[in-house]
Amino acid sequence: MNDKARTVSRVLFFCVLSGIVVVALSVGVLWLKMNRDDRVARVEIQKRLEAIRNAGQPLTAQDLAKLYPDPPPEHDAVLLLKQALAALVIPRDSTNLPFFGGKSWPKGTAPLEKAMLDEMQTWTEKNQKVFDTVSVEQLTGAWIGCSYSNGFTNLVHAPLSEISQLVKLLCLNAVLQAELQHPKEAIQSLQKALAIGNAWRNDMPIHGFVKLATQRWICSTLDRVLNRTAIADSDLMSTSASLTLTNLGTTKEFIINERCFGLSQASQLQSLAKQATGHTFSLVRVLLKSYQARIIYRDQDLLNYLESIERCLATVDLPLSNTIPAILNIKRDSEKFWEKRHVNFLNTFKKERISLLSISESQIDMNLLSEADDITQIHVTRAALAVERWRLAHNSNVPNSLAELVPDYLSAVPIDPFDEQPLRYKKLAHGYVVYSIGSDFTDDGGKEKPADAKDSDHYDITFTVDR
Repeated sequence: MNDKARTVSRVLFFCVLSGIVVVALSVGVLWLKMNRDDRVARVEIQKRLEAIRNAGQPLTAQDLAKLYPDPPPEHDAVLLLKQALAALVIPRDSTNLPFFGGKSWPKGTAPLEKAMLDEMQTWTEKNQKVFDTVSVEQLTGAWIGCSYSNGFTNLVHAPLSEISQLVKLLCLNAVLQAELQHPKEAIQSLQKALAIGNAWRNDMPIHGFVKLATQRWICSTLDRVLNRTAIADSDLMSTSASLTLTNLGTTKEFIINERCFGLSQASQLQSLAKQATGHTFSLVRVLLKSYQARIIYRDQDLLNYLESIERCLATVDLPLSNTIPAILNIKRDSEKFWEKRHVNFLNTFKKERISLLSISESQIDMNLLSEADDITQIHVTRAALAVERWRLAHNSNVPNSLAELVPDYLSAVPIDPFDEQPLRYKKLAHGYVVYSIGSDFTDDGGKEKPADAKDSDHYDITFTVDR
């Protein structure tokens, strides 16, 4: 090898060696910074957990077990519904049945299409014995448990799908009975659906939102029933009292309870990270295993998770007029985070990184907006039930305003959660509409949501009676 070649080799060797040293030093600096961040995070985590305890909020499965005890057998809604659920005959992929894949029933007083009516008759007849086994008296005060006392890995899962299908079939039966001008039977069917829906609690997020969905289905059914038949005053009053979800709070409870799951997951990840380090005498393997452990869990990940939960809780405590813009900002920030972050070597060292905990962070945007819509629908439905009671006492005439219902039928005019103003009311040529401005914060005069509504469309949250 000539002198020139030796010189080139030495230069290349020096460059490679320099590069290795620079990379090693850079990684070392990043590693030290990561360790410092995690030390700071551990101290802050303890402060946050202590603040949560002082606020009386749950942190563990045992805490949740105290808040949500399991029902005794005589009040266990799943046991009380066991016979009904065993005999349930569920429609599959219907083209005519609302709630089961078919189109919605027509608005207002328009009669049902024959194909829809015939299919409703078929499936309600198949399930009539099922309906008869559901007892409102037995279900009153009953609830569905999930056994938090067994820990998060041994929760008891209720037959959620079957119970939801039973509620939907009871709603269909109510519409059918109203169509046949059997108002008492229609309300009895709805009261059974309400009794089942009220057995769900907010102990698990899915339970709380199933309860909301149940009351939403019942409000939709009531809209149809009141357009087709007149209901007795006592039944209107008891049905209104059974629509119990009138205040926002399900999403907040969901976030608080979900945090317990996140803390449990963090503990498991921390344990896995310790196991990943193992025992080895090879320096290279020690470094690789330490890196693997940091991929699985970092204290900074848990701090980021707790901070995210706190931002969510602060947001849901705002009035909806402030909450919705705040939610949209959180959603945009989240989208930017996921767009910019990629899983790579350097991701491990970042304070804000994609981790197993960040993947499980609560997404409150759609949850809270959905809850707000459902709660508002209950508000307008209860107002409409009060209007119907007023009509019974005034020769089928409708009031000029909701204020006329106070105090005999309403303690006060219900408030629209979206702008904290009284619900809107408008007399129609036949009947009336009670409505909320909805999440677009625009009064559209009681415009109903179209079946093919787009995100950009404007409409209100309505209850319209055309008779």
